[in-house]
Amino acid sequence: MSEGDRTYRESAHLLNLVKRMRTLLSLCTVTVLLASAGISAQPSLAIPPLENSEVIAQNSTQITPQAALERVFSAPQIEEAWFAPEFLAEVPFSELQEGRTFLEQELGSYQEIRQVGQTYRLVFERGQLDAAIQLNSEGQISGLLLREAT
Repeated sequence: MSEGDRTYRESAHLLNLVKRMRTLLSLCTVTVLLASAGISAQPSLAIPPLENSEVIAQNSTQITPQAALERVFSAPQIEEAWFAPEFLAEVPFSELQEGRTFLEQELGSYQEIRQVGQTYRLVFERGQLDAAIQLNSEGQISGLLLREAT
């Protein structure tokens, strides 16, 4: 298979993946949550500095945004307590579970996370996603956006 054919197949596969992810994870709803939290949902995934990021970093009982993302994708199962009630009101926990299962089937197992500016790159066996995350004062996920890595 030529490099061009492989690239085309990978692009088509990722496009299909993104379309299915949007359905499973209700990303339109998540985008609204991000916007209400003051996070840009533009393709650049620019996120303003978190107001409580210094407090979270200094308080050892809280989790950092990077650690929260890593936990969601590396733990054997996700837990409802990791998500803020207002987030779960918009995106039911069952949809989050289905979405993670789908990502594992499509992209393989989670490998690592890399910070890219104020966003994150999630690396899986067969692909990558860009992620933006917002935590509330309790360290729960109150906003989450996943997109095809750019």
